[in-house]
Amino acid sequence: MSPILSDNIIPSATAADNTLTDCITHATRMAGKGADPEKKALFASVTNEELAAFIAKRGVVLFRDQDDLDTKEHVKLGARWGPLHIHPLAPHGQEHPEVIVLDSRLSPPDRYNTNNSWHSDISCKPTPASLSSILTRFQRLVANTGRKTFGKLNDSEHPVIRTNPVTGWKSVFTDSVFTGEINGVSPTESKWILEHLNNLISKRLDYQVRFRWEKHSVATWDNRSTFHTGVPDFKPYFRRGLRVTVSGEKPYYDPNSGTQTKAWEATAKAITAKQEAAGSV
Repeated sequence: MSPILSDNIIPSATAADNTLTDCITHATRMAGKGADPEKKALFASVTNEELAAFIAKRGVVLFRDQDDLDTKEHVKLGARWGPLHIHPLAPHGQEHPEVIVLDSRLSPPDRYNTNNSWHSDISCKPTPASLSSILTRFQRLVANTGRKTFGKLNDSEHPVIRTNPVTGWKSVFTDSVFTGEINGVSPTESKWILEHLNNLISKRLDYQVRFRWEKHSVATWDNRSTFHTGVPDFKPYFRRGLRVTVSGEKPYYDPNSGTQTKAWEATAKAITAKQEAAGSV
């Protein structure tokens, strides 16, 4: 999982931070948090809006041992954050068309030969995904393909730099899967710019976080400020997960947008000043 290279820390995210302080672990300084499975009850006191804002602020949050979260509840959880997207091509469950079945056995043999496919979910849509959530629980879901039912994927135009409406932070919004070209420049310039941005995403290890999947793990991330990719490290076994995707808003760019780095620098300075005033530094 890679946060997109990007001062406003919104109150709801701060409230969630304060509530969840005792049950989270920072995966990296820049992105990712893991939730302590022994303290699930603390999440009950956090509203859906606060949790969504918390995820937007950190980029990705991993919940371990969510054995009481079945497919139906997973769908309900995603629906609380917005309308769920039904993918036009990906295999899905019969009872829950909103659930994408991610199963390596249903993919072409060469699909997982590389992990260089960093992307943001359904960024080809006029209104791309806001949040996505994958549940690694073994369910008896029959995967149906939507290729005969749905039409072609959309062609859309989005700003290269977009603003996350939750955090107010700006970020790059191109990827190696869905982005075809950049308007307003020559094809050669477009190719060079996209290659440069994709290299920053895939090769900046200091901006990446990697999770080890376990049974009943749930990963939820903000597609407006992160990219993700699968790592082909499961052979000779197979990989299976169930994903729900929340439809978001039309991407836009606010020239007054801040950045994650500056916001966190301001927060760190404020904490240091408070500690110095209290004589603890």
